[in-house]
Amino acid sequence: MEISNTILNCVGFICVEDNNGNIIPRGTCFLMHVPSKNYPNRIDRYMYVVTAKHVIDRASKSEGKYYLRVNDINRNYILVPIEKDYRWYNHPKHNDVNNPIDVAITRFDFEIESNVTLIPIEMCLKLEEVEEKIKIGNEIFIVGLFNYHSGMSGNEPIVRTGSMAMFPKEKIRVDWPKKNGSGMEAYLIETRSISGLSGSPVFFERPARITKNGGDLHIEKSSPSLVGLIHGHYDESENKINNVNTGIAIVVPAVKIYETLMQEKLQEMRRRWDSEYEV
Repeated sequence: MEISNTILNCVGFICVEDNNGNIIPRGTCFLMHVPSKNYPNRIDRYMYVVTAKHVIDRASKSEGKYYLRVNDINRNYILVPIEKDYRWYNHPKHNDVNNPIDVAITRFDFEIESNVTLIPIEMCLKLEEVEEKIKIGNEIFIVGLFNYHSGMSGNEPIVRTGSMAMFPKEKIRVDWPKKNGSGMEAYLIETRSISGLSGSPVFFERPARITKNGGDLHIEKSSPSLVGLIHGHYDESENKINNVNTGIAIVVPAVKIYETLMQEKLQEMRRRWDSEYEV
């Protein structure tokens, strides 16, 4: 499997400032775009930062500022300060204590020349598409922050591969937003999710297939699909002191990202912007 630069360049890092003024990457985000009906060729018109809600909740509670870190056109990173009261949008049903949804988005309207690429909303797999396209055991991959090496001058995301482990029919147990929560609709994948990967995009790309048409052989390639984003992973307690990563990660389905981006509040804002601001 070969990961394109389009996918590698869609991620950024959420950073916090500690008490000593050090800027430390803590989580992953990625950039998406929603098409404009009036300006369909302007993919940069409605750009959004997407991450896990718990990443923003923790960053906004830090003592210092927090930042979005993305690469500029020379592949050096830029730190974009995010104010404490900066508006993030959650899923319309994120307050449902019986089914928490770990998604947060905000409009990417910062005036910088960045090297990020945008994931189109059409890449989000709908629920009915997931089990049709992806089978248990199929390979998936994650792009995100590796805390031990994020890049000294520019962002250097890591790629982790794994496989689809389960499409749970019931909500799974998670310890968010509180310990021993009631459950979450999610997928399970076999891969080691580590600190820093929260909010990372999870992709699936069907392997190339060779088909025969008459006497000619053809190679059929597919484009990556967005499966969801990383919420976290399960730990196994060892002698009640140390936790051991089970190697099973929790994925918030892409349909939750789609529903967040397409909620009526944001659609109304885009309609208003299209009517008020011409390009």
